[in-house]
Amino acid sequence: MARGRSWALVLLAVGGALAALGASQPWVRLIAEDALSVDEVVVTGAALAPLTTAAGLVGLAAVVAVLAVRSWLRVFVAVVVLVLSGFALGQVATAATDLSGAARDWWRVEVAALADSASAETTAGWSVSAVGLLVLLAGAAVVLVYGRRWSGLSSRYERPGVAPRRPRQGAEASEAQYWQALDRGEDPTATDEPPHEPRR
Repeated sequence: MARGRSWALVLLAVGGALAALGASQPWVRLIAEDALSVDEVVVTGAALAPLTTAAGLVGLAAVVAVLAVRSWLRVFVAVVVLVLSGFALGQVATAATDLSGAARDWWRVEVAALADSASAETTAGWSVSAVGLLVLLAGAAVVLVYGRRWSGLSSRYERPGVAPRRPRQGAEASEAQYWQALDRGEDPTATDEPPHEPRR
């Protein structure tokens, strides 16, 4: 493979999987009690940092895109992953500074003031997403630097160093002769010789 492509694909795949996995895990467990009932809710990373899930899925899709597209399109894919992962990492960092407060703010929509008195148990799920997003950023950076030099999927079916043959022009063969050859079911580019009129 071309320089860095194997590493880029591994980084994008692993980073995308970790980011999405971490976002699906519980980050905070809240328990609120009043005189009549006990309410409990598990708050996942997708609720506190919704861009994390999107970044993970885009990172996984970028693995295929990097192989399928070429040149500037590959650079565009890398930029999308970089921007989305950067914003997602910002969301994770903001939530991680006060997981309990972020979870209470999220739950307050449903239980109002009861969320303020809820006890909170935090987990390390956010760190999985954070690591995944950092790996995604690294993979996208490799694509951004080296991606334009890599070949695409279609290149394996091309003969290197051999240009496609084109019909001869001028006195040797006219455009009409090539159309007539196609009508007869012949390939006018299969040989170097121009098509000839059928004998009558």
